[in-house]
Amino acid sequence: MSRSVEEMKSSPTAPDSGVSGSAPENEEQTATSRPDQMGCASDNPVGYCSPPVHTRFKPGVSGNPKGRPKGAAGLKTLVRSMMTEEITVGTPAGAIKISRIEATLLKMYELAIKGNLRAQSQLLALYAAAVPEPLETLTGDETEDSADYIKRLAIDFLQKR
Repeated sequence: MSRSVEEMKSSPTAPDSGVSGSAPENEEQTATSRPDQMGCASDNPVGYCSPPVHTRFKPGVSGNPKGRPKGAAGLKTLVRSMMTEEITVGTPAGAIKISRIEATLLKMYELAIKGNLRAQSQLLALYAAAVPEPLETLTGDETEDSADYIKRLAIDFLQKR
């Protein structure tokens, strides 16, 4: 079963090459000068970061021609424009124009004042996120997390009413 070295050299397929077919006929034929997929030799190398020329992006042609249109707005843009739009709200002092987000916060405030616990907790959470307590007011023995802090603020708020 063993073949001699001379037989291996003269054989058209070398067992260590891992490629079936004929070995390169001359030294100039290397991996960078392989024929491309169309079967003709190419001057441009084909390999990693170097796709065949016929599959490359063409200049001036979009890679995603049916993509998002230029005028289309995303969800964040739609929500921002809807919530910042001004509306007229009737108040005891008369009609005023405020943004929708302000109107929502005013309604949440009214519900919290009337005793709605969910509105109170949401309003206090918004307040805690918007206006954090300064670090100087905390003493060294206070090691409560944010949920306990909000509960304590809610209890203090309800006791003062």
